[in-house]
Amino acid sequence: MDKIDFFSQFDEDQKDKIAGVLSLQKFKKGDDIINRGDTANSYYIIKEGEVDILNKKGKYVRTLTAGQTFGEAALLLYKEEKRGATVQAKSEQVICLALGQQTLKDTLGNQL
Repeated sequence: MDKIDFFSQFDEDQKDKIAGVLSLQKFKKGDDIINRGDTANSYYIIKEGEVDILNKKGKYVRTLTAGQTFGEAALLLYKEEKRGATVQAKSEQVICLALGQQTLKDTLGNQL
C-alpha cells in the first residue's frame, strides 16, 4: 500500500483497516472489469496481469500492469459518479484487489 499514491493520505492504522477489507477478484482475458457509464463504486489494485483501458468508442487507450490502479474516482469523489472508460482484462488471468466506496466509508467512518 505504501507504493500506491492513493493510500498516502492515510495513516498506518487506517491502512491496516483498509487492507483488512480488500476483496480479491479474478478475471479472465476479455472480461470487462468496469464498463464506461456504470456507477463508479469500487477502486482496483492490479495484483497480477494486465488490463486495457478503452475509451468511449471502445478504442485502446493504454495498458496497466501489476501494481497499478484504476477506478480511484469512485473513492475520491465520495458520491455517485459514472465510469469514464471501460477496463478489460488483457492477460489470461487478472487478479485485482478491490475496495468499495461503501466499504471504505464503513471501515473508516468519520476518519475520512
